[in-house]
Amino acid sequence: MCASRIWPIPPGAKQHKLALVIGNTIYESGNSLRNPVHDANDMTTALESIGFKVMKGLDLKYNDMKSQLAEFVRRIEKYDLVLFFFSGHGTQSEVS
Repeated sequence: MCASRIWPIPPGAKQHKLALVIGNTIYESGNSLRNPVHDANDMTTALESIGFKVMKGLDLKYNDMKSQLAEFVRRIEKYDLVLFFFSGHGTQSEVS
């Protein structure tokens, strides 16, 4: 992170805000959820109302999710504020 990114933006200055919002309801394991797509849509509406440009993905397969995340990371540097929101099942794995 460069130093210019940690100081507050002066009052009245326009912020460039980007969010990646993902809601995954459908799972091949059959353990589907009811609300993630609704959560993602609600979050998108809320973020857009406060000036975020939103990248949204719904019911993404693994490779589609990786692509969305890669595109989000590619764009981050152009923005003053970024946010990632995920609604769905999570898992933990060891990274070596």
